[in-house]
Amino acid sequence: MSEPRRSGRIAAKIAAAKAAADADAKTAAKTTAKTAPKTAPKKVTKKQPANKKQPAAVGTVTRQQHDALQRALDDALERIDELETQVEGLEAQINAQPDFGLLQKRITDLENSRDELEKEDKRIQKRNIELDDELDRLKEKLTALTNKVENAENPEVDEEEEDDEHDYYEHGPGIV
Repeated sequence: MSEPRRSGRIAAKIAAAKAAADADAKTAAKTTAKTAPKTAPKKVTKKQPANKKQPAAVGTVTRQQHDALQRALDDALERIDELETQVEGLEAQINAQPDFGLLQKRITDLENSRDELEKEDKRIQKRNIELDDELDRLKEKLTALTNKVENAENPEVDEEEEDDEHDYYEHGPGIV
């Protein structure tokens, strides 16, 4: 804190205390004037004891008031310093956080990558189905070829088929 700022605050507190003391003195004077007896009292002269304090003059600040104001001012300035330290700490934390815009861009990029991977996965699954179908067709062809090879080795199995073919070629279609 700068010294002019503190001295300005002290002056403001002192001025407020003086104004309050003036208001209290005026109120006390009015109250005394209203409650004073209408007849003049007898003059009794009594000496004030030496150890009794005299009331402060109107518009002056007592030492107790000054000390209380000074303590309040010191406490307020200390609290302001604490708050400024907290603000600086919070600013440092904010500056230490990564940029929200960059995080949002990274999230978008990851989501796009995920979508692309899902599309690629679907394409691969579709291709796997096509390859499975092709494999099934090839297995069927292999089975058919295997059967032909076995039939060629064992002509007894296909005698009926050969007879049918022989009749067809000898007699023509429709006569079997």
